[in-house]
Amino acid sequence: MPILAAIMVMVSVGTFDWKSFKFIKRAPRTDAFVMILTVAIVLLTNNLALGVIVGVIVSALCFATKNI
Repeated sequence: MPILAAIMVMVSVGTFDWKSFKFIKRAPRTDAFVMILTVAIVLLTNNLALGVIVGVIVSALCFATKNI
């Protein structure tokens, strides 16, 4: 099992677009906040589904408050 986990980590690192970190500087503050919050939730809880749900909810709230 550890070998399979190591292979999955290496594939993830290899397919990640490292240039996307530059986007955070140019992105609107709300978008950058949602991205960082989603990643933080996933890393803190080790639960991708929870991170995505929190990210979607916060993004929807930011969108709703911006368009009211």
